[in-house]
Amino acid sequence: MNFTRLYLTALPALAGGSAFAHPGHGASTTLGFIEGLVHLLTEPDHLGMLAVGVATAVVVVRRLRAPRRGGSQRPDPRR
Repeated sequence: MNFTRLYLTALPALAGGSAFAHPGHGASTTLGFIEGLVHLLTEPDHLGMLAVGVATAVVVVRRLRAPRRGGSQRPDPRR
């Protein structure tokens, strides 16, 4: 595996922590976590990304839990 490529790929994700997209980011008080959570749940752009993440998780869980069709299925020994 080429670790240099992995590091160069991950670098922008790690370096973006100090970028502020719009006002409301940052923890200036002792209630920074709560303010951040309220900000996350009240801004439309954050809610949109949260909805995309939840929808993706729902699709993945449904696909993992869905019975597989086709292939070799073992007969039910109780019949």
